[in-house]
Amino acid sequence: MRILITVTMAALLAACQTTQRAPNAVGMDVLSNYHVAEINVEVPSTARIVWGEAEAEYAATQNCYPPVAQTSRDEGNTTTQPESDCDFDAVTGSAEAKEFVRERVQSTMASAAQAEYGDALDGSTPAVLNVRVTNVVVVSGGQAVMVGGAHNMAASFGLSDQETGAPIVPPMSFQEDGGYAPGGLLAVIVEASSDPAPVRLSNALAQNSRAWMLNEPAQ
Repeated sequence: MRILITVTMAALLAACQTTQRAPNAVGMDVLSNYHVAEINVEVPSTARIVWGEAEAEYAATQNCYPPVAQTSRDEGNTTTQPESDCDFDAVTGSAEAKEFVRERVQSTMASAAQAEYGDALDGSTPAVLNVRVTNVVVVSGGQAVMVGGAHNMAASFGLSDQETGAPIVPPMSFQEDGGYAPGGLLAVIVEASSDPAPVRLSNALAQNSRAWMLNEPAQ
């Protein structure tokens, strides 16, 4: 089934940890009448996003790079490479950079939601899956090694009638943590052997929200 995606721009294991919650009160006797015809992922400008790698990716599109101190073994002097005539902090803190990062979050979550909800229901009435991402924290590689820290993503998932806009399943908030919080070499091993943190977190949110919405066993 083809799904229309719309965008609103507003432990040791790498597996994510999920908060338990009460079962969805809307039963399959109601949900079975619907199919997910549209996925609307909203990442509002008020969302808290800490994702340095995505900011650096945006800066690279502007030929702007962070200063990296490197020591030449031959000459024994310290140079800065790559050379970049820009204010890296200003570029990564710009409105354009923030929009770029929000779009990265949106596309990652949209892919995860489509994979989980595309065939979740097969009723005749079209419905919209509404996803609102409110928090994204992606720990950088340097932080993971030196001081540790956990990745985190939070989002709400709800279902509404596509034609009338009436709610079917009111939005429910979900939160996922991932990575190896104590840090050090084990954190590097966990990250190297796993999908990127935003992908893992988005997949976990989509999987567990679907399990909750359809009263399936949590994955």
